[in-house]
Amino acid sequence: MSVSLLMRSSTALLTAICCGLALLLSACSSSPQGSENQRSSEAPALNTQQFVTDRSTLNAVSGKGKLSSEIGSNAVSLSFQLDVLGSDSLLMKFQTFGLPVGTLQATPEYFVFYSTLENRIYRGKPTRDNLARTIRVPLNYDELSTLFLGNIPGGNMDFSFYETQQVENDIANQLYVRSGESFVERVGINHDGSRLVEYSRKLPDGPTLMVSRFSEFLEHDGFELASRITASFPAYDAKVIISFDEVTCNQRASKYWFAIPSDVEVLELK
Repeated sequence: MSVSLLMRSSTALLTAICCGLALLLSACSSSPQGSENQRSSEAPALNTQQFVTDRSTLNAVSGKGKLSSEIGSNAVSLSFQLDVLGSDSLLMKFQTFGLPVGTLQATPEYFVFYSTLENRIYRGKPTRDNLARTIRVPLNYDELSTLFLGNIPGGNMDFSFYETQQVENDIANQLYVRSGESFVERVGINHDGSRLVEYSRKLPDGPTLMVSRFSEFLEHDGFELASRITASFPAYDAKVIISFDEVTCNQRASKYWFAIPSDVEVLELK
């Protein structure tokens, strides 16, 4: 595997997103195999107020864990350290066998990705196109950081009920859809409206861009967060699984940036 592909695979998650960020489903219009789904003419409203309020005090998340990424036939496994400060900034460091291989620093206006193995800096605005080009994640900064905090990218307005998805005998998730000019989004909220369990996106008349699943929820400092995020990006033939071993909430990291070495090649992205 080339160094460039290794670095792109290592960050193909973010997930973010997944988390990114558990992201791997079928297309937005289909349902997972083996589940029972029922359309309803009496559609329950998406309780966005409760969903947002429950997370309004979650301002920072830090964590450590493992990331597995596949792009085509190439696979890589890395350890990572993540620090997210709300919508302000994000810092993610990657290692393999204890050696640093890359660092991502991002804000809503600017991002820098340092490929240690290539000794190269990629930097520019954190648009969907730029992040897809450098780390193979077609999300902008706001969408990426929002998913890591367990919220819905782009806010919670304008979603319409789609169907009820039976996951256990007495438990069902509610699926909602929002259609826009750029893409169609689908979100899954658990039975009591407290967790985002699915987020997917597709072109209005085209293929699925990303599918995400959030699972294995644990309580951290009073917040329930997914310990496992699975993401797929069909257009890039990429799949990422993030597993958190440690998570802390609302404890600010010492910094959300890193010093750029002076002797590196810099690639500016428009």
